[in-house]
Amino acid sequence: MHLPQEIVDLVVANLALDESATNADLARAALISRAWRIPSQRCLHRSQLFSPPHKRLLARLAWFQEADGQRVAHHVKEVQFWRLDGDIRQFCSYWKSVLGSFPCVQDVGIQFHDAALQGPLGPSNGPPLPTFPSVTTLRLSNVAFATCHNLLVLISTLPNVTSLYMDRENWACGDLLEEELLQEGSAGANHPKGPMCNGASCPLLPLQNIVIDCTGGLDLLECAVRHTDLSKLVSLDVALPADPRSSGAGMAPFLMGVPTSPKPDFPAQETQIQSLLCGMDALERMVFRVPSEVVCNPIIPRATPSLRHFALHYLRLDCFVPSDARPTLSCISDALAALVSPCLETVNITFSLSDTAQLDCVPWADIDRILSDPDAFPILRECAFNVVYLVRRGAHAEAGPEGKSPKIAAIAAIAAAVPERLPILSTGGVVSVHEAEDFDV
Repeated sequence: MHLPQEIVDLVVANLALDESATNADLARAALISRAWRIPSQRCLHRSQLFSPPHKRLLARLAWFQEADGQRVAHHVKEVQFWRLDGDIRQFCSYWKSVLGSFPCVQDVGIQFHDAALQGPLGPSNGPPLPTFPSVTTLRLSNVAFATCHNLLVLISTLPNVTSLYMDRENWACGDLLEEELLQEGSAGANHPKGPMCNGASCPLLPLQNIVIDCTGGLDLLECAVRHTDLSKLVSLDVALPADPRSSGAGMAPFLMGVPTSPKPDFPAQETQIQSLLCGMDALERMVFRVPSEVVCNPIIPRATPSLRHFALHYLRLDCFVPSDARPTLSCISDALAALVSPCLETVNITFSLSDTAQLDCVPWADIDRILSDPDAFPILRECAFNVVYLVRRGAHAEAGPEGKSPKIAAIAAIAAAVPERLPILSTGGVVSVHEAEDFDV
C-alpha cells in the first residue's frame, strides 16, 4: 500500500520523538522503501555528539568524511562537543574539522570538562578559524573562558548566529584578577594582563535571542550586554544570582580591559547593567528566573516598547520569611512597576508554596493596581500564575473535599483564591491559574 509522503513523514517524525524508540528503529524504518529512507535518515542523523577520547572522536568524524557518510552529512543540523579539555590547539582542530564536515549544521553546543581554554583564540595559536555561515544557534555549557576575548573570537566564526545560550559559564581569570589586585592594593587604574577586549571597540553581535545563566554572578550578563546590538534583541532570558557578589562579581570591567578602580564596586553593578539596557526597541520577550533567596531583583530595561511577554519564574514562597522591612515578595511588584511596555500582552509568574497561607507573601494589591492601569498596559490579555504545590514530608495525606488528594485540593483552593485577590484584573477576565511542573527546589 502506497502512503502519501506527508503521512510517512509524520510517522517517522513521531517515531523520532518516541522516548522508547532507538536509532535502530529509525534505521529499520529507512529500509522499508525509498519514501521512508529520506525522512528516516533526516531524523537519524539530525543530532551528532563528539567527545573525547581523541581517537574515538576522529573515528566518528572519519565515517562522515567517507562516501557513505557524505551522503547523509547534509542531514546533520545539530552538533554537540561534549566534555572537552582546555587544549586550545586541539579545540581549534575539532572546531574546524567537525563543523567543516557538516555544511547544513544550524545548532552547535559546547560543553567543557571544568577547564578553561588555555590561551587566546587567534593567530598566536594557529591560523584564523574559518567561518560557518549555516550556524544560527550557539549553546555553551560549563565553558570557562579565560576572557570574553575568546568568546567573541569564537562567535566571529559564526557570522549568522542569532541565538546564544550560556549555562554555568564563568570567566576563569576573574578570581585570579581579584586576588592579584587585592594583593597589589594600588590606587591607580589597572589593566589585567593578557588578551582582553573592550566592549566599546568590539563589533556588536547581532543576536536576537539570549538565554543566560547568571547564578554565579552578574558579570556574564554585563559582558553579554556590552557586546550585543540590543536594537536587534528579540528575547532575553536570565537566571539571576542569589548573591550578586559571588564568583568574582564586579570583575566585568577588568575582563574587558576597561580602566577602573582596584576594587570592584559591587552595589553599582546592577545600576550599571540597567544603564546599559537601553535601545531595546525590538525586544518582545523577557524572562527572569529567580533564585530561592531573592537578593538580586530583576533588572528591568528603561523602556521596551515592543515587549509582549514578561515572566518571573521559580519564586519560592515556601522559603520566603516576611519581615517588617520586607513583608512581601516586593521583587514582583517592583519589576512590574518598572515596565514601560505599552504592547505587553501576557504576564507569567511561577511560584512554589507548601501552604495556602503563603499566598499572603505575594503583593496582590500592588500587582492588581499596576497591571490594571489601562494607560500603562492597554492590551494586556492574560496574567497567568503557574503554581507548584509542595507536599511537606511527613504530612498526613488526608483526602480533601470530594475525596481529592491534598495536592489537588490545594491547587483548586489556590485557583479559587488568586482571582479573589486580584479583583480588578479578574473583572477584566485576564487572570488564570495553572498547575506547573515541579522545578528544582
